[in-house]
Amino acid sequence: PAPDKIREFLHSIELFSGLSAYRVQELAKYARLKEYLENDTILFAQKPQPDLLFVMHGKVMRSRDAGDGWQNPLDIISERCMVNEYALLGADSLQVLSAQAMSARVVVMALPVEKVLQLITEEPEVMKRLLGHLFKELNKYQKRWVLS
Repeated sequence: PAPDKIREFLHSIELFSGLSAYRVQELAKYARLKEYLENDTILFAQKPQPDLLFVMHGKVMRSRDAGDGWQNPLDIISERCMVNEYALLGADSLQVLSAQAMSARVVVMALPVEKVLQLITEEPEVMKRLLGHLFKELNKYQKRWVLS
């Protein structure tokens, strides 16, 4: 896609909303896009991930390894959602997480974790939005656990 589409997409992500055009342009330089077809594995993480992934188009199912070779589905996410938030924590929070394309066509944008972490340290509002996002995710999974 054109650089304008990538910048537009970055602005539409809650985490980066409110950033200056300059900051978004700087981040967009590092964005890489990859397309997947239905049932393709987008991520199977057993080691720290170098990229933070965002769904640009389509739906993605996230699952967690059950430890016995099976996967436990966590949720289905769509456009503008982060696929692997835990990547920001590095090796300290290593989890076996997988993500699979659920739509006929899925486009994922990858941003280097190091660039996002740099942005977080330089832009306190981004850190605030990230914490808000993580608390929402935690709350979502807590509710599911209680209801199960």
